[in-house]
Amino acid sequence: MAAMNSTINPVKKALYKTVKELHLRPVQQKPVVLPVYKKVRESNMKCSLKTEVKNNCSEPQVDLKLASGQKVIFKTSNLTSLELTREFLNIVNRFDVPVE
Repeated sequence: MAAMNSTINPVKKALYKTVKELHLRPVQQKPVVLPVYKKVRESNMKCSLKTEVKNNCSEPQVDLKLASGQKVIFKTSNLTSLELTREFLNIVNRFDVPVE
């Protein structure tokens, strides 16, 4: 068993750890771009999730509308999944709202 643990991809391990910390408390609307894990979704059931598929060669992006009214746009073409997830976590932690 110990040998199996040493073969775990460090990027996957870091992504898993970051995703475990995600929440949607300060987010009012978010397109579904990241895998929405049940625990993350349950952190704010009022958060609407929207998927938009475009075929116009526009740069891939994630748009967040925060409960405070602020908007955050991630240009994602040059980001890895881990970078995007970490930045998303930084944003939601910075604008976190009290749990009701």
